[in-house]
Amino acid sequence: MLNKERYLTKSRFKEGLECPTKLYYSKNSQYQNNQLDDPFLESLAEGGYQVGELAKFLISDQPYIDNITIESLDYEESINSTNEKLKNKFVSISEPAFLYKNLFIRVDLLQKKDNEINIYEVKSKSWGYEGVDDEEFKVFIKEYKRGENKGKRVIDPNWKFYLYDVAFQRYVIRNLFSNMKINTNLVLADKSSKTSIEGLNQFFKIKNKYGWHLTIKAMLESKNIFNKFERAPLVHVESKAFKDIKKVFMKMKKNSITLFKSKYIV
Repeated sequence: MLNKERYLTKSRFKEGLECPTKLYYSKNSQYQNNQLDDPFLESLAEGGYQVGELAKFLISDQPYIDNITIESLDYEESINSTNEKLKNKFVSISEPAFLYKNLFIRVDLLQKKDNEINIYEVKSKSWGYEGVDDEEFKVFIKEYKRGENKGKRVIDPNWKFYLYDVAFQRYVIRNLFSNMKINTNLVLADKSSKTSIEGLNQFFKIKNKYGWHLTIKAMLESKNIFNKFERAPLVHVESKAFKDIKKVFMKMKKNSITLFKSKYIV
């Protein structure tokens, strides 16, 4: 049985890096974070969820059918579920939970292959720029070219929190599995990647009035993967919305067969 002490999670670790005082007050209900109700930030978060769902296909051809995700938000239950899956010699897991001392993490994606563990931190941040002026953003380590700090190498501020996030996870995993090889990966959207099909986006004209969270849940139920009323933190899908979204996806499925001669949308 896990005790009720407050663990240092990834999000709290990041808060502490930004401002130690912010970390102290983060769980005090008297000091509400107004950003939680910001519609713009909510839309950014939704984009992040979409990237996270797509990234699951990096470690599994059928992540929902294979049930790779640890759904529970409870500390003890999520850790137990993770440990159960890790009993397999080869396994892919989404959102596995780990506790080392008072450090608690949920890894975005993890693959165990015999005596090797690959962890993947998924971000919606883009990687790959076409402009020459943007080349510097491809480098994690920045070196001062002039001034009193010339030659000094520091973590680029643009990547600092991403790298600290990955390092925090790696620290926990390495201490829990000291006899295994740990590989750490940062997964980013490749902005410079181009499709081989001209005007591909024009084949999928969808006015999504319900939002992609509801859309994804509705379609997963239509494939009997799980119930549309489950899987927090996504909100419930009403019956009418479910029927409308299913209709759109059936049309997309038909179009995908016509265009690609294959069921890209199953």
